[in-house]
Amino acid sequence: YDIAPDGREKLMMLLGKGDIFPLIWSVSKSLSKVYFYEVFDDADVCVIRIDEFVYLIDSDHTITKQVLRYFINQSSELMLRIECVEASSAKHKVSRVLEYVATAHGKKLDEDTYEINLELTQQTIANMAGITRETTSIQMQELYESGLVSTSSGKMIIHMDKVTELNEEE
Repeated sequence: YDIAPDGREKLMMLLGKGDIFPLIWSVSKSLSKVYFYEVFDDADVCVIRIDEFVYLIDSDHTITKQVLRYFINQSSELMLRIECVEASSAKHKVSRVLEYVATAHGKKLDEDTYEINLELTQQTIANMAGITRETTSIQMQELYESGLVSTSSGKMIIHMDKVTELNEEE
């Protein structure tokens, strides 16, 4: 996440198992932007020096291919994040955030249904969407009522067919 000049937290990306961070560091020798990292749950972190990382990529083509696939996947996730912020209304911003979290970090239950296993608070959703928690609360209620979001065993369930319908309205 980053801190806006007015002190608001701006959640940039959610990272998960196997992710590389800071992402900019892994491909550049200089880091002009500093971000903050926080975990939602227990996490193990593996540390590697940049020169060792670059050596591995240069010397092992299998690792090079894995890193390339990783960056392609991250580019796709970043496009989803941009769509969250660029959405035209608060409802669309929240639905895009839920779509991003579900597809990037959720468990696919069937063709149109994802389960989000993170403890995703309304404040976290608001930070990702660039709107207030209060607005997020109102929009989440509407999304529950429309069937886009439901719960099962305490987990948030996202119905992608409803997300697609809503996004086509935009």
